[in-house]
Amino acid sequence: MHKVVIVDDEVLARNHLMELIPWEQHGYRLCGVFDSGSAAIERLGDIRPDIIISDVYMPGVDGIGLSDYVRRARLTARMIMLSSYDRYEYVRATFKNGASDYLLKDRLTSAMLLSVLEKSMEGRADASAAAAERDGPPRQERGAASRSRMAEVRRRVRDALLGIGAGDEDGADLPEEIGIGRPLAVFGVRLLNGELLTGRLGDREKREWLESLLALHEKQMKGIMVHIEGPRFAILLPLDRAPAGGEQADELARYVSRLTSLLAKFMNVRLDSRASALCLDVRDLPGAFAAAMAGLAGDGAPSAEAAGSRQPIVGLREERELLGALERLDPAAAEGWIRELYAAAAARAGGPAGADGLRQLGAELLALAGRAARQLQAERALPLACPPIEEPLRALPPAGADDPADAAVRIYKELIRRASSARRLSPYVRKALAHMQEAFREDISLADSAARVGIHPAYLSRLFRQELGASFVEHLNGIRIEAAKSLIAAGVKIKDIYENVGFNNYSYFFKVFKLVSGMTPAEYEKGKRG
Repeated sequence: MHKVVIVDDEVLARNHLMELIPWEQHGYRLCGVFDSGSAAIERLGDIRPDIIISDVYMPGVDGIGLSDYVRRARLTARMIMLSSYDRYEYVRATFKNGASDYLLKDRLTSAMLLSVLEKSMEGRADASAAAAERDGPPRQERGAASRSRMAEVRRRVRDALLGIGAGDEDGADLPEEIGIGRPLAVFGVRLLNGELLTGRLGDREKREWLESLLALHEKQMKGIMVHIEGPRFAILLPLDRAPAGGEQADELARYVSRLTSLLAKFMNVRLDSRASALCLDVRDLPGAFAAAMAGLAGDGAPSAEAAGSRQPIVGLREERELLGALERLDPAAAEGWIRELYAAAAARAGGPAGADGLRQLGAELLALAGRAARQLQAERALPLACPPIEEPLRALPPAGADDPADAAVRIYKELIRRASSARRLSPYVRKALAHMQEAFREDISLADSAARVGIHPAYLSRLFRQELGASFVEHLNGIRIEAAKSLIAAGVKIKDIYENVGFNNYSYFFKVFKLVSGMTPAEYEKGKRG
């Protein structure tokens, strides 16, 4: 099987591509689907795909940046670029980095995709041979030695935590990576959805999945993560010093928060974790590990982390059906699935846990609607955020207020209504929107876009107002501010953002941000942090 990775920030585009052909029947296996270039980069070294299918424009690391990484990392994967706009300059840089082909999303067919995949695999054979000749055995041997060394480190840490071979009082059995003499924090970790993620995998695939998870932790986090058995893991975290009580709790909480976010984002893993008291003597490690595991879900009372890490209520089947209803513009089907989910959740509700379940369902439906809205927004069917009906989804309504199922149905019907309106857009507006979405960082104007689509600027301006209810500039600013919000949420400094999203000066960026979002950039940043 040839291994394929898909990289696209648009959820509907990813789903369409995944379902366009029966991949395995044609000799291809989807080994990774990522929503950003940066997410893909984290895993490419572990997956070692044969083919990468990537969107050209994505927030953060885009297709050009991803192709540059593939070139610099000397990966032999062939890249196929996707775009919504037929302009060669958007993919010229990716071809310089070795991309093998370029496809337009709106013209992509199953036959076309299969043809390009076959062409890419023919070219990869030559690239693989050249890479093997260039790298030679020394590099391959170094990689194998590094993996072998890390496996040995994990084995020794696992033995120390389980008390296997205990008796070396000075800690010589622990690897030097731990740093003997430093205070050690021990985390017990249980995966809450591990069986859901790996239940259909064979033994070899499960081992590869497990190795990917441990490698991700190794690259992004401090400490050593080891697999104990089943869904149980442990982390041994050396600290430079023993923090004071409150400071220690804050430091460990930050570590857990980052770990939880990392594994959820890149591996779709939900976890429960507990930390022990700090160990100053390696002989105390088995007791510390046992104490850390004692309170985990399935091993005792659930911890606070577990409360925020429940298994999803909206399963893969329900998510696929809801996204399919949105794509088909079928409000009745969307309503049917939403009410079925709420009926099942209500049947389980009988106390505080039941109420929490309904709140969780609302939050999941809102998140799914938000991802679909971002896809529609990429087509500029949704110039602004979803209408202000999110609050009934976030909490159970008070007596006399809307039923949460009604609120969820309303937001999905609104998405379908806007998507239906978008499909009635003229070809001129569609092309102008696609160009705007891909080139918003540049100094583009109404006149430029009109020239590209072949009509007079005044006519294009009138079409924007007639079909979208907003001017060309209002639409362009909306795209730029949404991109700015993503960068703020990613931790980029506000003063460093405005030029990266197409504004010439900070003052104008500040003014437009407040006009579009109703708050200043600093207020938005504070809300994200809070």
